[in-house]
Amino acid sequence: MKKRLLVAALIVAFVATGCGGKADDSATGSSTTTTAGSVTASSVPAADGVAGGADTGSSDSNACTRALAASTAFVLGVQLLASMNSPEAVVAVKSHTMGNLDLNQMEGFIADAEEAIGDKEAPLGDPQESLAFYRKAIEGARPLIEADSVTQSEIDAYRANLGVEKGFLSYQVPLNAALSEICPGA
Repeated sequence: MKKRLLVAALIVAFVATGCGGKADDSATGSSTTTTAGSVTASSVPAADGVAGGADTGSSDSNACTRALAASTAFVLGVQLLASMNSPEAVVAVKSHTMGNLDLNQMEGFIADAEEAIGDKEAPLGDPQESLAFYRKAIEGARPLIEADSVTQSEIDAYRANLGVEKGFLSYQVPLNAALSEICPGA
């Protein structure tokens, strides 16, 4: 059941991005929607009551639970990072027009996903490569989001440093496949 909901959330996010709209997680029912209709990434609770990335000494199963609970917020964050291709888009992300980007929660998801996946192989690509790409995207986006204003050349440098020619969103596929395969009940 959770696997179907996670796949549905990914499909909604991909379709919304492809159509120029915003990602909407209403299919999963696991996030909070504000009155403006934007998904608040930081409102997605961890299934075990622990914020994503917290060290509880838990097993891979608990890391799976935390990663799956935060996956909807992570998908939204990826969509928002992918949309940052102009100064106007960065302003929209910073003003929460398209949703609330919570880089700290995204980093927590990455930590939980790394713990759950470990060095296991996945059928649709390398999940570790995906996690490394998104970690780099978060690190590069942070100064853009914290700046009072950004130029197009700063955004172009950020995107060039990431190497988005493979496709920013394509890194979700191996990550989702690995979590679906490794995490029970996903």
